[in-house]
Amino acid sequence: MSLKRMLSAENITLYLLILMLILLIIFSGRQLSALGDGREMLKLEEEALAADQARLLFLEGLAAEKPQLRLDLASAHRLIPQKAS
Repeated sequence: MSLKRMLSAENITLYLLILMLILLIIFSGRQLSALGDGREMLKLEEEALAADQARLLFLEGLAAEKPQLRLDLASAHRLIPQKAS
């Protein structure tokens, strides 16, 4: 195949389409990887929220036994985000 024929408009269009397909495959793979990382972060945040809520329940139990902790418990409720239903 001669250089003149390889560089014809039809072949260049084909080369560009192949290049765009390769780039699409590469970037879609990266996006899927980022989506998986996002799901992992969400799972970790949910676990941290569950741990915070368990600590809060423990503090509520202490506050029932010791009234001086009730004031501190009210501020703890504002600091710990509540899970949206």
